Amino acid sequence: MNHQPIVVGVDGSSWSEAALEWAMVEARRRTAPVVVLHAFEWPMMGVPLSGVPSGYDPRQAARVMLLGATERARTRAPGVEVTSRLENGPPARLLLAESRRAGLLVLGSRGLGGFAGLLAGSVATTVAEHASCPVVVVRGDGAYRTDGPVLAGVDGPAADAAIGWAFDAAALYSVPLLAVHAWPPGPARVPDLSDPDEEEAAIRTYEQIGRWQQKYPRVRLDQLDVRGHPGAVLAEQSVGAQLAVVGARGRGGFARLLLGSTSQALLRHAHCPVVVVRES
Repeated sequence: MNHQPIVVGVDGSSWSEAALEWAMVEARRRTAPVVVLHAFEWPMMGVPLSGVPSGYDPRQAARVMLLGATERARTRAPGVEVTSRLENGPPARLLLAESRRAGLLVLGSRGLGGFAGLLAGSVATTVAEHASCPVVVVRGDGAYRTDGPVLAGVDGPAADAAIGWAFDAAALYSVPLLAVHAWPPGPARVPDLSDPDEEEAAIRTYEQIGRWQQKYPRVRLDQLDVRGHPGAVLAEQSVGAQLAVVGARGRGGFARLLLGSTSQALLRHAHCPVVVVRES
């Protein structure tokens, strides 16, 4: 038994339902317990208290929603230990506190209530940059599979923990790993060994991947070097993958991945869940 739980944030939305379903599949794979968490904060989403129907108890409604999600989790993964908690407070603070005890933090790509706008503003940046465990973002359309390769965005030392996590996941799932390095757009071949900077970056990248491959010799490794915008490259390569793994920050092609347009493009267009792994 892996005693580090998988924590999944729920709020009654279709996005959190997709996250819950993914979390239960992963819990079976890892023989890990699951914590179903709802962050209760009222008023939410700018809804004034004056707009609440007479007799409506928002906290009781949150309890009912959480109970239903917990029962569905247990039904989907019999034998997996599932607990639930209704916590008061801002989602970012609660999620970061949970990440110190969790093995994985699983969230929907959008949300309602306590996780509203999670990946659209400051909450996303805070969680991705400061969570103590990997953060998994699952799209709300159920666009994920369990038989494709694991995709890893490779971009120097800042991606080392992400590469290691991706190798570990590929070994756990018994699938190949596709390591992708996005080089700056241009007409030259990839990498351009006549460019000293690209030659040096290529040597470091291949040595980095090689070190991890030595630790996971049974994982089939496929490598892809391509020129283009990293978000678009990863989104394109995510077709058929079951997971895309990236570092919270990077150099070169993946620099500031979760702070700007690259992250937004990937999270909007990825065809599989996205895992963000921060360096220790």
